[in-house]
Amino acid sequence: MRFALSVVFVLAACQTQPAAPPPAPLPGNIPVQEGAPNALTVNGEIKVTVPMLEAVTSRIPAAQLKRMKETGQIDQVYEQVGVGEILYRRAIAEGLHEDPQIRTGIAMTVRQYLAGVMVNRAADAAVTPESLQAKYDERAVQYKRAQIHARHILLKEQSLADDLRTQIDEGANFAELAKKHSTDPGSGRKGGDLGWFDEGRMVKEFTEAAFAAEPNTVLGPIETRFGFHVIEVLEKRDATPLEDVQDSLETQIRREGQDAYLADVKQELHVERGDGGTVPASISGGDGTGPGGRDGKGGKATKAGKAGKAGGGGGGGGGGGGGKK
Repeated sequence: MRFALSVVFVLAACQTQPAAPPPAPLPGNIPVQEGAPNALTVNGEIKVTVPMLEAVTSRIPAAQLKRMKETGQIDQVYEQVGVGEILYRRAIAEGLHEDPQIRTGIAMTVRQYLAGVMVNRAADAAVTPESLQAKYDERAVQYKRAQIHARHILLKEQSLADDLRTQIDEGANFAELAKKHSTDPGSGRKGGDLGWFDEGRMVKEFTEAAFAAEPNTVLGPIETRFGFHVIEVLEKRDATPLEDVQDSLETQIRREGQDAYLADVKQELHVERGDGGTVPASISGGDGTGPGGRDGKGGKATKAGKAGKAGGGGGGGGGGGGGKK
């Protein structure tokens, strides 16, 4: 009987003991995503998945990100992500996340990031086919100008210019000659291609000759203060099409969408200081998302270095989340 009672008491004691709470998740920890492709490997062991990297690069404007990939400047962002991953792990190993002040800072950073995502969602919603067309029509005077697409070979000596013109007339490849001989390094690397331009971009002698010519015509040598130009007019058009300026128009529309959204938020905003004074809603002049800047891009991320720093911040936080652009 005593044995039976002892068993009952032991079982009762086991049933009444509360279960140990699960450990709190580490800040910045990202659950394993089954099947997520790997984007970067840091120091041979740290894996940065495609979703993690996209959470960082999504804060860089699409057009800028494309240029960075084409020029190799994106490697600066990758390096910053790698540095951030190493420093993040060192911080966790040292237990920095257990410091109350640091935990508050982490929480505030999360709040600012989420606020930036809200602003980005409003900006994304502002970009529609209708708003793009309206913005394009609004700037019709700027875009509806005659343009030509041309390439050239710039030379210092007229004799060489005359010789190259003869070679081209006899069937030589214009682009190859431009790469080899042109003293214009910018277009020379691209086979002399100048892209599309209107009459205000080039010097007078160049403009007059090129705009008077028909498509698929070789001109020159034309002398300007820069030297002697052998020119090939490739195409002509009466206006810049919407798709050629879509990126810049989207940027303007997104900015306007952000401003409108934040203006609506600030209509209900009332900030009171601890001393009883109030803060005017318009005093910040920013986007209301804290130090991260508009779009969560850390300000005007117009250079690869700035974008790299912005990317490193996301990497150090374990990849973060992401809104569009």
